[in-house]
Amino acid sequence: MSKLLPIILLSLIPLTGCSSPEPELAYDPVELIEYERCLNNPGLGYTEEVWNIIAELQCESKKPILK
Repeated sequence: MSKLLPIILLSLIPLTGCSSPEPELAYDPVELIEYERCLNNPGLGYTEEVWNIIAELQCESKKPILK
């Protein structure tokens, strides 16, 4: 048994998690709020379908950037 212990310990080294963690994807909360407000603020006299098309174009500049 004492001869197997070093082999077992050496085989466990690759399982210790030496890899770096994945970076978290995040947006600026203020930019998200401004973008949602722009998308959810329909113009007067537009139907929902027309507003969705216009909002994408109009709110493009406020689209949040992934950090």
